[in-house]
Amino acid sequence: MNTKGIIVLIVCFILPALGLAQKVKYKDLMVLLNAKQYEQAEPHLKKYLKENTDNPSAYLFMAITYHEKSLKNDVLKQTEILTANIDSAILFYDKAYPIITEKEIKRNSENYQMYTRRDLITGEFGVKQSDVLLDIETRTKGLKERKDKVILLKNYFKLSEAQYLRANTYYKALQDQFDTKKELYLLSDDVLLLSLEKLSSTFDSCQATFKNYKTTTQAIGKTGYNQTIDLQEIKDFKKEGSTLIDFMEDDLKLWNYSEWSKKTIRIIKDEVYPVRNELLVFDSELNKLREKIKKDSLPVNASELKKNPVFTNLKKWDNDPMPSGVFNMKISELEYMTEETKKNKLKGGENIPKRIQLVKNELHLLKLLDSATHTLLTTTAWEQDAKFYKSYISGAYGTVDVLKNLIHAMQEFSKREVQAKTKELEELSHSLKWVVDESDSIPLFKDVPDELLYRPMVIAETYTAGLKLTETHPVGYFYSISPARTAEQKITFQVDTATFTSRNIPLIKGISLATAEPVYFVLFYSESKVEGKTPVSIAKISKKNGLEWTSNFSTDLPPVDMKYTAINGE
Repeated sequence: MNTKGIIVLIVCFILPALGLAQKVKYKDLMVLLNAKQYEQAEPHLKKYLKENTDNPSAYLFMAITYHEKSLKNDVLKQTEILTANIDSAILFYDKAYPIITEKEIKRNSENYQMYTRRDLITGEFGVKQSDVLLDIETRTKGLKERKDKVILLKNYFKLSEAQYLRANTYYKALQDQFDTKKELYLLSDDVLLLSLEKLSSTFDSCQATFKNYKTTTQAIGKTGYNQTIDLQEIKDFKKEGSTLIDFMEDDLKLWNYSEWSKKTIRIIKDEVYPVRNELLVFDSELNKLREKIKKDSLPVNASELKKNPVFTNLKKWDNDPMPSGVFNMKISELEYMTEETKKNKLKGGENIPKRIQLVKNELHLLKLLDSATHTLLTTTAWEQDAKFYKSYISGAYGTVDVLKNLIHAMQEFSKREVQAKTKELEELSHSLKWVVDESDSIPLFKDVPDELLYRPMVIAETYTAGLKLTETHPVGYFYSISPARTAEQKITFQVDTATFTSRNIPLIKGISLATAEPVYFVLFYSESKVEGKTPVSIAKISKKNGLEWTSNFSTDLPPVDMKYTAINGE
């Protein structure tokens, strides 16, 4: 049987004896103490010390017992018990130290067997007082240092845990204050920046304190704990960052509040705040452009205005920003004013087709303006946007009501202008159907009323020709058509009076040919044949010479086209 087995057997016999004995025998107790069975010996040793206060080794072993207990205590969960055991150990070391004399050691050397060593001079085994006292001093000093370190360790641990909890509380307060990331940025102010800086500072302090905790852990040695921080990035403001963690765990997945708050501060300072100023600057720029158009009739490039960075910058936090709607409304008005300036530069009725196109453009832009105002008035969450864009509204308009009144006025303006432009377009479209010759008007459409004297047979883009009814017989006419619908060239010529009469006007048709010179050929023929042939009247007109000649003849078949050869004039 080995030594350990013998000790266990002795302990098994000693414990019952100690329990039954009315008085504890120290020599029996020493068997347990020398076997380092401090936990089993503790109650009996305490009982012994109540009855015997003059045994130095008993105090020493009581100190060692508390010392060993303190080493088994959890440094974080049993800190108070651990420090109490250290205090008790130091207390008993202090009691033992002054009364362990040379005489005591010589008389009771068996009680100090653990200090037995060979004397280097004599070669004999024995116990020296100096060895015992040095051990007590070393143990006492080590316990005091361990106590201080454990207390410091626990303080660092509790402080880092409390700082993280405080940071978590600050973060959750922001989550409660702002429903979305959009609100966080659009409602940001200097108070929020202070809150974010406090959050960042608190979490930075948490990490610094935890670093001190780890350093203290290394100084203590084995503590049973090996926590390491694994920082977690906050990507979703509302869904992440609120959960807590047990700091006793080894893998501490901590939300990186410092990184998130510093990033948020940077965005607010470098992007949100500047955009607020950009809103005011751009709104003022649009107002100045409006005045320039009114005063100097200067056109604006709306497409370039819509490329302003303020539009994309707002989209970072708001998918449908109210200021963008206001800007689009103002740009639509500027586009309309620019188009109106172009039209006003045309003199009177000059170039009616172009005026019609410009009016159509105006109507299109007015409808865009009306749509922009309607969208702003019906889809904008004014109460909420008044908070989101408080600085913009107050800086550019003063109050929300002033801005809304402006939009209402713009909407009413667009509706009035639509009515006016629609009427103008109708009038211009009507004037497009006539060539004005002083007090006379020549129709540019075929189905003319019976009371009109003019019967158009040819209607081209730059000229018209037909028959004019007179009291005796019809005469041919040719009018050039200017963009202003005035007759720059007016020609009348004789036709076959025997064939082309007022009565058979419905049977008369016309074809024409224009050359590059320019020279015009106008041909009229009757579908009512005379002696089996088709009567024809033709006139040649040039811009330079006017009416050059006319000719009446008959053809076997109705003419369908004309061709002109410039070389021989045929």
